[in-house]
Amino acid sequence: MKAFTLDFSTIAFVAAVHAIGGIGLGLWLSDRVPSHQRQTIGFSLMTLAAALHVPMRAAVMRGKRDRTRLRSSGSVTVLVGAQ
Repeated sequence: MKAFTLDFSTIAFVAAVHAIGGIGLGLWLSDRVPSHQRQTIGFSLMTLAAALHVPMRAAVMRGKRDRTRLRSSGSVTVLVGAQ
């Protein structure tokens, strides 16, 4: 398994990006809101989430690289995948 040490703000950023994408996809596929509004808002949220994936990935990779230096009380070790 790969170990990442991430601080709480990075974990919250990852969760927020995924939530924005999920809300956008849900709005885009639902039929409770008028079609034009639903498609515009849903597509905008999904585009925002896609654009935020670049800095999110950079933050996670920085956490992987800085794993040995981030031993403060505000960091969390996250295990990803299995080998």
